[in-house]
Amino acid sequence: MKDLKVQFSEKIAECHQNYKAQWKALNSDELIDRAEEIAAVQRLATAIPEVVNTSQMEYLMKFKNPLEIAVEYWLNDNAYNSPLLGEEIELVIYQIVDKGDADTIYEMESNEAEEHTIDLM
Repeated sequence: MKDLKVQFSEKIAECHQNYKAQWKALNSDELIDRAEEIAAVQRLATAIPEVVNTSQMEYLMKFKNPLEIAVEYWLNDNAYNSPLLGEEIELVIYQIVDKGDADTIYEMESNEAEEHTIDLM
């Protein structure tokens, strides 16, 4: 069984690919309007797997699209303007897990997925 970090990285990569597929369907004006979001997705998809700890990964793995959650928090906090990229991403992830309100806002993985155990060893 894959370890949690590998599973998490793969899930973020899959979410990133889904964003890319959606963007391909947009016309140039729509892409320009979503440039800020696109930049955030690109930046966070690469950085998040490198800065999260085990408990944060476990929390975020409960969601269908953990990248979406991070992007929305990132954009709402205007953290993307910060030159301290790594520290700001860590802060955004901390806020997501600490608040714990994403459970009521974002789509969770199905119960079937929860039945599979994650091997942390």
